Amino acid sequence: MADYRIRLRGGGVEATIAPEGELRLLAEGLEGFGRLDGAVAMAEYALYGGGYPTTRRLGSRRLRLHAELAPRYRNLHARLMTLLDPTADVELYVDMGGGTRLLDVIPAGDGSVEVAHMGEPVAAQLSFLAAEPYFRAATERHVSFWQAAPMLA
Repeated sequence: MADYRIRLRGGGVEATIAPEGELRLLAEGLEGFGRLDGAVAMAEYALYGGGYPTTRRLGSRRLRLHAELAPRYRNLHARLMTLLDPTADVELYVDMGGGTRLLDVIPAGDGSVEVAHMGEPVAAQLSFLAAEPYFRAATERHVSFWQAAPMLA
């Protein structure tokens, strides 16, 4: 995937994951960005075949990003540690070619920023939980219904 941009913003800091950004995704570096598994419970009709759903539920979304810091952005470590603070909320903006989407996430507490040894790239494992599992539009769109359907029409 060559066309992506993921921006994390929270705690007064911001970090960008992109092919030419300060962080670059590693192979298999995205987890939790696809379809979510849900739970559906059915009840049987008493008099005839079939049934009806009694519960339809999606759980929370767990996201993991595995990236490396670009060599010229060595000062990024402190910003990433701020973004990994579990007491803060983070906004996750994702653009993968289809427009920018937004998800409010909470650092899961198991993220890390590690240096293997001198000369090796700094690896970042970012882990987040989203209580609301659905991405939404990054910019709000307001519609004035009175223009489309005048009052008392």
